[in-house]
Amino acid sequence: MIRNLILSFLMLVGLHSAVYSSGKDGLKLQLKIEGISDTVLYLAHYYGDKQYVDDTARLGRGGWYTFSADTLLPGGMYIIAGQKKVRYLEFLLDKQQQVTIETKFENIAGSIKVKGSEDVSLFFSYINYLSARQKEVTAWQKCIERNGKDSDSALWCKKQIAGTDSVVRAYISGFVAGNKGLLVAAFVGAQSEPRIPEAPKLANGAVDSLFAFRYYKNHFFDSFDLGDDRLIRTPVYHQKLNLYFTKLVLQSPDSIESEVERLLPLVKKGRDTYRYFVWYLTNYVERSEIMGMDAAFVYMVDQFYASGEMDFWINKQV
Repeated sequence: MIRNLILSFLMLVGLHSAVYSSGKDGLKLQLKIEGISDTVLYLAHYYGDKQYVDDTARLGRGGWYTFSADTLLPGGMYIIAGQKKVRYLEFLLDKQQQVTIETKFENIAGSIKVKGSEDVSLFFSYINYLSARQKEVTAWQKCIERNGKDSDSALWCKKQIAGTDSVVRAYISGFVAGNKGLLVAAFVGAQSEPRIPEAPKLANGAVDSLFAFRYYKNHFFDSFDLGDDRLIRTPVYHQKLNLYFTKLVLQSPDSIESEVERLLPLVKKGRDTYRYFVWYLTNYVERSEIMGMDAAFVYMVDQFYASGEMDFWINKQV
């Protein structure tokens, strides 16, 4: 019974996510994309590594599509898709949901005009900034290819790339610090990677070869709020959680249980993050082909399901 409940979790959260939280003004998203011919557009959201459709909008007067509801959508990353499953754009939406977006198909991000939402506006400013820096880096990389990687010109180009990398890191740091509280800051911060310092030397004078791994693992969630329910509705939450448990955690029951206990206080800050964390790990160890991992599955079931800890979202009648 428990296994069937676990495997059906994403269907349940898809239905749960469609029940919007109450809001003063509700949703009103007006969208115009010059250069498309769709008569219907779809609004969808992420939940973990899946996507679910929220609403449809038909082409209206002047080329505008309008998505509306009496209540607010949960904060997260949303998708606008066309009739042929073409994804036109993705954007972050949180408390400000009286939004107007106007753009052109040939250059969605570069042509975008946003009114009514700081998260949407800042998100595309961030995307456009990174795109501009990436073009610079691409030019320097071509310079290296043309001149040979060991030439004086290539060394100069490498310095330009390193300089651009430093500028981008500073920009991201300032962006997150300057927009605290907004979903866009939480999302950008969550994608940040630990910057590993130089490894210290051991008592015998040798460089500590395991330092980089330990530092990366110990600081993996430094800029990522595991208890922010909004991040569940972006692709970054599942990606980070999956990377951590598949690549950084020793694949043994004791290690899995230890990590659950360590991270539990962080994920329990959010109702949805707590639920997703427990579901993800129970499903992960249940599907594991590693010998002995059944012990981790029994631990998860006993700790969170048989104990009644997860009764707030599991229907006991199922």
